[in-house]
Amino acid sequence: MSTSKLIRFAPALFVFLWSTGWISARAIVGDADPLTFLAARYAIAGVLMAAICVWMGATWPSTTRERGHAIVSGVLLHAAYLGPVWYAVAKGVPAGISGVLAGSQPLLTALLAPMLIGERITARQWAGIVVGFAGIVL
Repeated sequence: MSTSKLIRFAPALFVFLWSTGWISARAIVGDADPLTFLAARYAIAGVLMAAICVWMGATWPSTTRERGHAIVSGVLLHAAYLGPVWYAVAKGVPAGISGVLAGSQPLLTALLAPMLIGERITARQWAGIVVGFAGIVL
């Protein structure tokens, strides 16, 4: 597969893999601690992603600031966001409810971004958020 085809395929692959998170969260509840399972999942994904990045010749963060941004965003996304979601599912919150709550994150971010960091959300971005939220509602 050529690199350009892989790049065009990447968003669909991301959505597919991301959406399986709630299915696997519900599936492992009786067999494994959710945080232990997430740690194993992250380790496997990290090794696979590093291999793909090396294979594709990806550029790595070159400054301490860039590495810091990558680390902070990773910790916030995976430890401060997914950890509690999976823990909630393990404690009995239905996977569908946690998915709806998590899926509202882009809407909440768009509503708060202008107030908190002064970011202006464009009409095209709002259209994407509306389409995404409509998918959640459906």
